[in-house]
Amino acid sequence: MEYVLRGKAWKFGDYIFGDYGILPFEKIRDFRSMDSEALAKVCMIGVNPECSKNVKKGDFIVAGKYFGGSWGHEHCAYAIKGTGVGAVIADSISTYLYRFLIDLVGLPVLIGKDVSRKIGQDDELEVNFKSGQIKNLTSGEAIRV
Repeated sequence: MEYVLRGKAWKFGDYIFGDYGILPFEKIRDFRSMDSEALAKVCMIGVNPECSKNVKKGDFIVAGKYFGGSWGHEHCAYAIKGTGVGAVIADSISTYLYRFLIDLVGLPVLIGKDVSRKIGQDDELEVNFKSGQIKNLTSGEAIRV
């Protein structure tokens, strides 16, 4: 694993639920397996249809409070992983999604108090997983998680 990643922030607000925002339920019915590539094509379309089309490998999903709540389905973790993001950064995250992202798909999750308020949409970030520091290269702010 690389200890330092650079990428763009894809920012989302508070309470982005798994079955509405991350992976709308009506889309899940089309998938019989945990095919990350296929699931990635509809990931986050409930809140930002451009995300799944334009996210690049190493970018970051940045969310507010209780990201992925209300529905602890594994498909959400596979969809997020399939987009190629380097990590999920959030103020808080549902226990189920947290566990699925780390245990099932091996994606880092960084949690910090009010971290989403310090990062804007399209901000360039440098994340150091070893030190637990995020540098917002756009604003110049250093954020501890």
